Amino acid sequence: MINVALIGFGSIAQNLHLPLLNNHPELNLSAVSSSRPELVASKLPEAKCYASPDELLAASDADLVVVTTPNQYHYPLAMKALKSGRHVVVEKPVALHLKEIQDLQRQAEQQDVQLFPFHNRRWDGDFQTVAQLIANKQLGEIKRFESNFDRFIPAPKSKWKEQPGPGSGLWVDLGPHLLDQALYLFGSPEAITARVLNTRSGSAVDDYFNVQLHYADKEVLLAASNHNAAPVKRFDIQGTKGTFVKYGMDVQEEQLQAGMALDHESYGQDQENNHGTLYTIDKTDKTELETLSEQTIPTLRGSYIEFYEQVAQAIRYESQSPVSIKAAAEVARFLQLGLLSQKQGKTIKVRQYREE
Repeated sequence: MINVALIGFGSIAQNLHLPLLNNHPELNLSAVSSSRPELVASKLPEAKCYASPDELLAASDADLVVVTTPNQYHYPLAMKALKSGRHVVVEKPVALHLKEIQDLQRQAEQQDVQLFPFHNRRWDGDFQTVAQLIANKQLGEIKRFESNFDRFIPAPKSKWKEQPGPGSGLWVDLGPHLLDQALYLFGSPEAITARVLNTRSGSAVDDYFNVQLHYADKEVLLAASNHNAAPVKRFDIQGTKGTFVKYGMDVQEEQLQAGMALDHESYGQDQENNHGTLYTIDKTDKTELETLSEQTIPTLRGSYIEFYEQVAQAIRYESQSPVSIKAAAEVARFLQLGLLSQKQGKTIKVRQYREE
């Protein structure tokens, strides 16, 4: 059994990590660091609650520490956990700067432990479907890839993510998801152009972004808005053999917040009316007539538990991490490049960038 400790007990810890950890037979959630011991006791009566991360690291029996605090604390807390000789899972983004992630990697290597970036949306059902279509060459060579993460939140909320400070704002909140998926599929682009804006009245941080990743043979568009009340066009992918369009978001986060069990028959299953459509052109040699063909592509079942399954395997058998540190470092680099592009109002060539 692998003993696990949570640092932070906010909504992400309670609604996402807690059900995943509780549903893995090899992971025992035995300790929590939180300023709300009553809440911890109500949800995890068998876990020990510590008043601070330092107390938890000094006294708990944790083999694996999961950091779910606000973004600006990811780096210092992950570093402390690594120095204590524990394996560490860190919420996205692992850190706000590339150099910090490199420091964490070196510390993990020195302690002979593993650092696991929590890029859970690699196990979204829709992204798994897209990755399979691309791998199978059903779209041919990809020429345009559009990925959106829209919501309808027209008025700012009081959450820490919407308060001024390091690691706040929509780009650092949702950008890591879209960046990681795009970089996983296509590798690093040659350049980036970003619009990272504050569009809501009374908002103190950025709440909209539209980012282009420029490749030699394709364009990748990543966007998120808080002003979309219509169905979300999650993916629009154009290739030399056809186009794939998918509406609707992955259902797992909503299901976990609602308390759905991971073994429920509907868990991770997309609604049929949100399944994507593959459009291709059929052409006959004799008549040269072109006919539009539409094929419904059922969404693969999403499975966030797969992340922790691979974490457990990596700890037990020293196998490969589900998400590499290199991937997390690239996400941090492009988060900074996006902000630099917005600040300078121009396209930034990646090879010319050096982090200050």
